[in-house]
Amino acid sequence: MNYISLFLIFIFSSCASLNEDQCKNGNWDIIGQRDGANGQPLSVLEEHQKACSEYEVKINVAAYKKSRKRGLNQYCTGENGFEVGQSGRAYHNVCKSKKFKKNYKIGRKIYVLEKEIEDLEEDNDDYESKIDTASATEKSYYRSKIRKNKKKIRKAESKLLIIKVSIAKSAVDFVDLLD
Repeated sequence: MNYISLFLIFIFSSCASLNEDQCKNGNWDIIGQRDGANGQPLSVLEEHQKACSEYEVKINVAAYKKSRKRGLNQYCTGENGFEVGQSGRAYHNVCKSKKFKKNYKIGRKIYVLEKEIEDLEEDNDDYESKIDTASATEKSYYRSKIRKNKKKIRKAESKLLIIKVSIAKSAVDFVDLLD
């Protein structure tokens, strides 16, 4: 993760969950639905309560929780589990659905492998750019690192291919069941 990403996470995590207008005019049904549909943990409600208490606004907790539950029903689908995992988004363990959890794990494996490949390729690009101005010893070192990274890339690509073939086979088996 680069420094800009860390900075943005810090900035956004240090902000209040809701501003004054959202607290005073917020529809707790909509806010709860949105938080649930985004897979937010119930602890977000505490953040909302803290933010709104600064403006002396009380949250309609019952409406929020009821609507969040409806939102979670949208979020906790098998298809979305795969999407959340593959995109690298955080999952806050809010779903009871076994299908969501299974698909999240598969999607997350794909994300991790793709990220690993991307990082290794970036490292190789960096090593390649240094070779022209490097000493003979450094060139040997960089070429060695590039070879090792290429091996790791091939291994990660093989794992990725196995997962994708497995997914494709599962999809074909599912389609066959529909015929």
